[in-house]
Amino acid sequence: MDLNLSLNNSKGLLLSEWINSVFDSYPVESGKFLKNGKNRFSNPVGYNIAKDLETLFDFIINYSDSNKPKIRESLNNFLKIRVVQDFDPSVTINFFLNLKKIIYSNLNGHLNNTNDLDNLMDLFNTIDSIALEAVDIFVSLKAKIYEIKANEMKNRFGKMADRIMKKYGIDENFDNDTNLSEGS
Repeated sequence: MDLNLSLNNSKGLLLSEWINSVFDSYPVESGKFLKNGKNRFSNPVGYNIAKDLETLFDFIINYSDSNKPKIRESLNNFLKIRVVQDFDPSVTINFFLNLKKIIYSNLNGHLNNTNDLDNLMDLFNTIDSIALEAVDIFVSLKAKIYEIKANEMKNRFGKMADRIMKKYGIDENFDNDTNLSEGS
């Protein structure tokens, strides 16, 4: 069996199962909505998830080092959605484990010799490497979200503090220790 040929021949089925496994990680009603609408305007999240997973799938089954930047870009696009939706890291990265299960269950009867198994293990190692890359990207995106939230809080409370200081005539160079000792 030629693994790449089998994967390319089964692409539609494998990809459909993989995309559905991601949509199944959403609450039931959301998952139904995402599955049913592949229109980029009426369902942009479902559309983008499906598009990014298809791109990732193609890069995974036809893996080469030259595809790494494109893989990273697709991962970044997909993971941005999951980070903003506040998915746990384990749920977010689980889609790679699902892909391995889907591939294995669909190709299990076609693994005829040690070479086939070796090729499958190489593919699974590639998927694992990309999953580890996804963890790094996820953490980076999550940190960026926290940074944005922290800056927003600083701005919000900074403006509030400025208004309070202005209202009560407190100089912005107010030194708490100096003013307290003057009153003693």
